[in-house]
Amino acid sequence: MHENNIKDKKTIQEGLERNVQGEIINDFACDACQKRVDCTSKTVLKTLPNMMLIHLKRFTFDFDQLKEVKLNDRCEFSKHLNMRPYMYDEVLQKDAQQRKEEHKRNQEMEDQQAKVKD
Repeated sequence: MHENNIKDKKTIQEGLERNVQGEIINDFACDACQKRVDCTSKTVLKTLPNMMLIHLKRFTFDFDQLKEVKLNDRCEFSKHLNMRPYMYDEVLQKDAQQRKEEHKRNQEMEDQQAKVKD
């Protein structure tokens, strides 16, 4: 079962997209390097089951009322849901492409700054 937070999301796809974008965790204790680091936590799927249930998280905590409140927002979905963009291999490939593009942009900026200094 996959949990999908629908708060401020119009479609199930928007909720799934938020999961693969991840959230930044500041000051995470890394066991591998024994340091405090910032990292990104993502929820992705390694394999797909024959049948998948998606649980819509329809409750949130209201800090003004200090209680759980039910979300009654409309959440649309189609009969067919392409899960490829939310799969581990696909997300890994997309992340690698984004890092490559970011590295290229940074290199271009450094080259331009070097030209200005000359």
